[in-house]
Amino acid sequence: MEKLNEYCRILISQLPVVDNQYSFFSKNSIWHEPSIILQAAFANVMIQTFDAGEIKINPSGIESMELINK
Repeated sequence: MEKLNEYCRILISQLPVVDNQYSFFSKNSIWHEPSIILQAAFANVMIQTFDAGEIKINPSGIESMELINK
């Protein structure tokens, strides 16, 4: 997985060289119900492997839907 991540980082870093009219932003994250507690080992793997932060959100309701689909 690390080789794939590194390759993606290289591709993304070269986008402005190929076409400077566009910007690319990407962020991995884990979204889940606030009552769920992630095990520390799992959270650490998600951070280290995927650079994924944790977002606790109630998935129901208009406000959450708008935040998720931003």
